[in-house]
Amino acid sequence: MKVDLIKFALSMMQTMLVCLLSSLRKALSLFFSFSFLSSLSFSWFREPVKNGVQDKASIELVLLSCLLVLAPHAMHFPLWISLLCSLLLLWRAWITVRGKRLPSRWILVPMLMLSMMALYGTYQTFSNREASVAVLAILLAFKLIEMQTRFDLFVVIYSSFFLMLANFLYSQTVVVVLMMLLAIILLFTVQLSLQYSGAMAALRRRFYLSALMALLAMPLAGMLFLFFPRIQENSFWNSLEDAHAAQAGLPTSMAPGTISNLALSDDVAFRVKFFDSVPSANNLYWRGVVLGNYDGRTWTQIQNPNTQQSVSLTTRGMPIRHQITLEANRRNLLLALETPKIAPEVNGHAAKIMPDRQIVLSVPIDQRVRYEAVSYLDYSLQANASPSDMQDWLAIPPGLNPRTLQLAEKLRQQLRSSNRANKVHNVNNEELILLNAVIHFFHQNKFRYTLEPPLLGENAVDDFLFSTRSGFCEHYAGAFVILMRALHVPARVVTGYQGGELNPVDGYLTVRQSNAHAWAEIWVEKRGWMRVDPVVVIAPERIETDLKMRGLHSVLQAIYDMTEHGWLAKVRMQIHMYRDTAVNAWNQWLLNVKSVSGWEEEWGNIFNPLNTFNTFSTFNKFTTFNALDKAEFNWRKPMMWIAILLIVLPIILIGLRLRKKTDSIDVLYVSLCQRMALRGYPREINEGPQAYASRLSKILPAENPKNIKKKAAVVDFLRIYEAMKYGSHLNNNNNNDNNDNNNDTSTRTLKYLLSQC
Repeated sequence: MKVDLIKFALSMMQTMLVCLLSSLRKALSLFFSFSFLSSLSFSWFREPVKNGVQDKASIELVLLSCLLVLAPHAMHFPLWISLLCSLLLLWRAWITVRGKRLPSRWILVPMLMLSMMALYGTYQTFSNREASVAVLAILLAFKLIEMQTRFDLFVVIYSSFFLMLANFLYSQTVVVVLMMLLAIILLFTVQLSLQYSGAMAALRRRFYLSALMALLAMPLAGMLFLFFPRIQENSFWNSLEDAHAAQAGLPTSMAPGTISNLALSDDVAFRVKFFDSVPSANNLYWRGVVLGNYDGRTWTQIQNPNTQQSVSLTTRGMPIRHQITLEANRRNLLLALETPKIAPEVNGHAAKIMPDRQIVLSVPIDQRVRYEAVSYLDYSLQANASPSDMQDWLAIPPGLNPRTLQLAEKLRQQLRSSNRANKVHNVNNEELILLNAVIHFFHQNKFRYTLEPPLLGENAVDDFLFSTRSGFCEHYAGAFVILMRALHVPARVVTGYQGGELNPVDGYLTVRQSNAHAWAEIWVEKRGWMRVDPVVVIAPERIETDLKMRGLHSVLQAIYDMTEHGWLAKVRMQIHMYRDTAVNAWNQWLLNVKSVSGWEEEWGNIFNPLNTFNTFSTFNKFTTFNALDKAEFNWRKPMMWIAILLIVLPIILIGLRLRKKTDSIDVLYVSLCQRMALRGYPREINEGPQAYASRLSKILPAENPKNIKKKAAVVDFLRIYEAMKYGSHLNNNNNNDNNDNNNDTSTRTLKYLLSQC
């Protein structure tokens, strides 16, 4: 019965928490959008005050801290938002340095409204994460322009903390952490400046105190980082993700421009550590999504392919064992070197290798994960399948690309004519002969590889093969597959990544989004699926390297090109490698901490609304004592409790000891002062015990023996308290035992005198 009551109570607590978080979901987003609007309206429509922010150094510190907070967001904002915030910061800095008047609210209000309209035109909403953060950044920048009171300064400081937190939704690298730490110290410094009502301490002193506060908070922050549950799956924080925002990582469909957009990104997709030798660059194909449906514009996955669930895979040679650290991409797809043979396990979740060799995880990847994979470079996949099993990989959208179909028929007629001329009746590996014919067609017509191909019409494959002949890897792979299918050769598109950058400092291979690639596979009878990369077989020397970057990026690219050769290029490369090594080491350390703690899964299950009525069983599984019943003792959780005790227990003991020595007599002194205040004789703020005793001895009445006794008790109490607080324990440092005994005796005396007052 007791267990059922506990289970019911925990379930009710969890249900209330889930309901509370669900109700706060939109409230938090609306708070981001309207908190500044309310503060702006409050400050614009109230009477101006005289006691505004006069400390120029504080304003400069606020501007610097806001710059540190907003700088990482510039990597995610559209260019116009970054420029707008920069111009507003520069405007306020110019006003502060030159001592100019703040602009009129009739200028700022139209500017703000136009900015909000432009932001809505960019995001088409205000309620998702990206738009909410952008609104908060713009409002912060406008608030800096009209900041003139202490209230305005507080609004800027606390809103900067919100934007600082939002930075970690995008990136948690060492550079971002250091920037946010410096911003925290600067904001603390400004907060300290606001607390001074008289003479203000020197800036160096305020900065030192702020840094000391941040340093003292680090042990507690470290303990929370190690032991506080980091809820990931189906959590409140992940619910703030924008479902309509551009997804990071490899898409699950492919259309013209899909892969080329990724190629412009330098973000890390994943890192690889090989346990054996690193394969050559032309073998670094990282298998991702396999696409088979084509509607004339977009390639998508086949939902229920007509293939047997257990396909044959014959491997040859030595396995390639490697460890992959995959960045969060909100998909349930794992990447591995082609082709994987063993499904990995990620954070206790088993993955499954599909018949087309995709590795699918049961949950989306909402955090950085690490897993090991085993792959083979030499293999035969579905070599024993029959042509009837490959009908799904022969589908062509009807009524489209007639010139491609005519080219396929022409190539088949040429093959038949050649066979008749050579009197060949039984053609072996006809698919390979047709493959060579298609490759010859690409070679003969001088195709061009570019990131900015011309637009294609309704018959996209026809336009690409016969008109533009310019495109990125998705154009070549898609057109190649359609042409091979028109030749009655089963074919499909595979998207993933190709290549990578090996860092000699730590030995990790870094694969970035710019390595995103698409290639093709064809099925040959008795040989199985074969990889064919049209980009490699066409003309790799004609690949255009100019990305034609615009705006601010073009300036950065020009500076980069100036340092392309010579010693400066070597220095830049060394800095890049060591920076990448430091970031990777930090990420690997975080993953090690998570794997050792092992708290996330248990706490995630507790707060999972789907497990509302299984809370007690999850809690029982989480407890350390339940591990005693298992054959293998879980040592991790006891070690965590021991670490907590080692951190918390000394703090508690020191606090109790200090309170025993000092706080007890202070409590008695405060009680006496309160008692005398009730009698009409309060202590002045600037009065010490001696001065207070001298004044009370003069003004306390002494008409009867009872009053004389109370007056003497008050004076004796203050005299003994002053001696204990400021005298005796400072003059007798050589006899600690006697001092402790005297203090105990004096404390008892004070309690007695207090009872007589």
